[in-house]
This record gives sequence, C-alpha cells and structure tokens, in this order.
Amino acid sequence: ENGCWPLVISDDAFLVHFFSSSFSDEMAFRLEALKCYRELLRTARQVFSGDNVALKASHQRIRNEFVSNRNVADKEKLKNLLAMGYEASSFLRKNVVQAVHVGDNKFKVKLTEDTTLQDNAPLRKDQDGY
Repeated sequence: ENGCWPLVISDDAFLVHFFSSSFSDEMAFRLEALKCYRELLRTARQVFSGDNVALKASHQRIRNEFVSNRNVADKEKLKNLLAMGYEASSFLRKNVVQAVHVGDNKFKVKLTEDTTLQDNAPLRKDQDGY
C-alpha cells in the first residue's frame, strides 16, 4: 500500500522498515556511492603505502570530489560519476607503482598482483644491441 515495500534489516526479521520506492532509489545510490568512496580510499592506501604526502593528498582529493557531487540528483549523472570512481580505482591499482631510489641511478619498484605489466622497448642503447 502507498507504494512502500518492506526492507528486512536483520536475519531475524524483527526490524522491518518501510521505504517509498523513490527513497529506496536514493538510498541505493547513497550506498553505492559509499561503497565506491571506500574502495577508492582502500586503493589509495594500497597504492601510496608508505608515502604519507601522496596518501594524504589522494584522500583529500577523493573526499573533495565526493563532497562537491553530494547534491547531484540526476540518476544518469550519478551512474556516470560512480563509473568514473570505479574506473579511477582500477586505473590506480593497475597503472601506478611506487619506486624508491636505491642509488647509482637505480630504483626499486614496488609491484602488486594488480599491476599491469607491458612489454617495453629498452631505452638505453647498450641494452639488447641497440
């Protein structure tokens, strides 16, 4: 009745709330946005581990983006923003690596299981006969 449907909150089914269908759509987007926000923060922690400056900057940028889009009501725009957030998380995990200078023009690169490795041509002439 009244376009409402029950949402069971616990397995025991003792708490039941009634939400209008428009409220449930809004709630679904809010929950998905929160999920995306958390994924981006986890990704930033993984990618920028040990680099407090980059970690703090990434957290601030993520927060600013979500706050600036807090009042977006258009469903298509919300879907696009969420897709962009998930895409950014995936890009960071796959394409950003940390490198630490270990001396004599050498760096130690920290790769993860998500890092995309590609075949690159050598850059120096003394490698592979170039």
